[in-house]
Amino acid sequence: MDSIRTHSNNPDDQAIEAWWASYLQDLQQQGVRNKSIKWYRIYVDQLLARFPGVRSKDLQSSHIVAHINGYTRLAWEPWRVLQAIDALRRFGLATRCPWHSDIDWNQCIRQADSRSMNDGEIQQVLDHGRLPDDPELQRFAVEMRSQRYSLRTEKSYLHWLKRCLNYHHLRSASSLSTSHAAPFLEHLAAE
Repeated sequence: MDSIRTHSNNPDDQAIEAWWASYLQDLQQQGVRNKSIKWYRIYVDQLLARFPGVRSKDLQSSHIVAHINGYTRLAWEPWRVLQAIDALRRFGLATRCPWHSDIDWNQCIRQADSRSMNDGEIQQVLDHGRLPDDPELQRFAVEMRSQRYSLRTEKSYLHWLKRCLNYHHLRSASSLSTSHAAPFLEHLAAE
């Protein structure tokens, strides 16, 4: 668990890989999305590579915090920094590293999250493109933009939402429910 190697006949390396396979499966069971799981290992690999020859249990909390602060200096998207912090937190917990309990994880998250949507970024979200006139669709569009969906994806979702509203002769997106989906999809399939 302290150094990561692949494709080796060394029993220690095989044990490490077996541990990683089990750990990554545990992450999946804890609700970490499949497409994110590989990144959880990459973040831990980056940490371990930064301190070669030092076992993960021998790292100090100051090492981990400095490493996390390095992520913020890379100008990564805030969601990515939060994901990296979560990866290191879960790894420290799973390996019972002493530094895990010494770190104020909430403080690390607050510092990373404080970067997520400052006033300038909120304005960029709003300036990303013209918002729909309907206030409910505006909220939908702003939510998509704050989650960093592309403008094309947003436009596509709004297009289909409007088509569904028109099909059901509804004036408001708040009037839609899950029961409206099946008839609309059947209509599209019949077209």
